[in-house]
Amino acid sequence: MRVVTIEDSELLQLAKEASLKGRAIPFEYGEDRLLIKTCHPDFLEREISGYKSCSEFYPVPEMKGFFADEANGYLVYKYEDSVGENTGLLVDLFSGNLSPSERDFEKIIAMYESGFQRSLARNRGKAADIFFKERIKTRLDVFYDADFLDRSFSFVLNGRRVSVPLRKRVDEIRHFFRNDQETWCVISQCDPNDLNIGTRPILFDFTAGGYVPLWAEFATLFWYQLAQGSHLSLKYNANAFRGHERIFDTADSVLLEKDSLVHIPARSRLEFVKAYIENVILPLWNRTRDDLWYEQFKHYAAMKILCVFDVTKMEQADQLLSLGYLEAIFNLTPTHPRDLINLFTHER
Repeated sequence: MRVVTIEDSELLQLAKEASLKGRAIPFEYGEDRLLIKTCHPDFLEREISGYKSCSEFYPVPEMKGFFADEANGYLVYKYEDSVGENTGLLVDLFSGNLSPSERDFEKIIAMYESGFQRSLARNRGKAADIFFKERIKTRLDVFYDADFLDRSFSFVLNGRRVSVPLRKRVDEIRHFFRNDQETWCVISQCDPNDLNIGTRPILFDFTAGGYVPLWAEFATLFWYQLAQGSHLSLKYNANAFRGHERIFDTADSVLLEKDSLVHIPARSRLEFVKAYIENVILPLWNRTRDDLWYEQFKHYAAMKILCVFDVTKMEQADQLLSLGYLEAIFNLTPTHPRDLINLFTHER
């Protein structure tokens, strides 16, 4: 695969103009329909390296080239024609009134099953550090000051009483990410959210592409399907869903009454996670028999809960939702990956 630096001045100008219009805005150039991704200049090499790694195991869009100026790095991709208005992405399978037969997850599941099985290896998984270890200093330590960490959080989430020792949890997270040891890894981009997975199937966004810890990949997908993609991202990152706004009609119900919070995840997301566990995770779990799988999973999940959005700036119900699930994940003692499905249930 040959990816080259773009030097065509006309294309550079078109790409810069397109990048100002926001996410997934294609533009025409000659006979091609192109899409631009803008990133910090420091991340350009990561994106290129991640793209090359993932392209060996997954369908990816064609990268036409890249360039950089003082302000940004720019990656130019051939536009994926299977993606359109409210169609072509995983998010679109969760929106609207699709029947179970129309909500076809099989191709996506099979893509991950194949990629993970072929790439599983022991590795340090450094490619994922941008979403986890590096965010200790840039987000965890910045978002949460002593006053917030020492606050008392005690409430009912989905019928279960939770008390959150937040400072203790944050100290545990910091301790976990001081380690730098080999673990079971797979080649992926460690950002399996609804907007980065196409139904063709195809993967997008490769900033963290490469060898990533298996349980970091799983924790990221699990949290996204449990609450982030179906509620938090729709509320705190709404602009990202431009062109796929139908998902807002099926956002999760989150109700706070006094000290009781009820969150009802969509059944379609539960079914997707079940299929992912059965077909992608369990075969690898059976191969590795990693006794530390959940110790890893819960700390990666914690970083996703606390460091995608600043929980201190959320509305009260969403603060409790996030911290409640954080504590529920830390209190869970699963003996099998299927046990995680219990987090999708609520007691009446």
